[in-house]
Amino acid sequence: MDSIPTGKLNESITRADTSEFYNNVLSKFQLLTHPLSCLLHVIFKSTIVFTYYGFPSIMGVFTGVSPDLILTFCITLSLALADFLVVKNYTSVDLLGVSWYVEICDNGTYHLLKRRIKEQIFLNNTQVKYFWFVTYTWTAFWLVNTLFRLTFLKLGPLVLSILVCAGGLVNLFNCTMCLEDKRAFLEDKFDKFAKKINLRK
Repeated sequence: MDSIPTGKLNESITRADTSEFYNNVLSKFQLLTHPLSCLLHVIFKSTIVFTYYGFPSIMGVFTGVSPDLILTFCITLSLALADFLVVKNYTSVDLLGVSWYVEICDNGTYHLLKRRIKEQIFLNNTQVKYFWFVTYTWTAFWLVNTLFRLTFLKLGPLVLSILVCAGGLVNLFNCTMCLEDKRAFLEDKFDKFAKKINLRK
């Protein structure tokens, strides 16, 4: 019966496996056309989750108020605004090839423009899937968190959760509407839903 490798031999195998894993991750990361955008797409989101759940108690140790909800609210909301702007103006352009913005006309009226600035063939498919996965997951997470917070009587965390969720929904909706195929799909679903409501009436 063969014995299991132990000692230095086993340690060498473990180190080799770990090294191979990191090399594979690094090589895949280097193949991305916009690696910095991929990082930015999750950095602010990760920080927001940490501040939302961890800062009330951590900052309470330094300020003497535990949990310190006011400071947490200000910091988290600032990070949420930064994440909203990063997705709107940077990662959606690089990873998804879309852009949406408000245009001010000469007569003073406002128009929300949504357009695709890069065709699908010029995009990295892995990055596109990554963008949608993170964006959908982020919005769904805060939607569930908001529903969960409704069961408590703490207004601060609930309002903050609603604002973060709203930012995710706005980016998700506008990025979706920039793409003709997804926009047509949503419009078709909406028309069918509207017809069902009218039939019931």
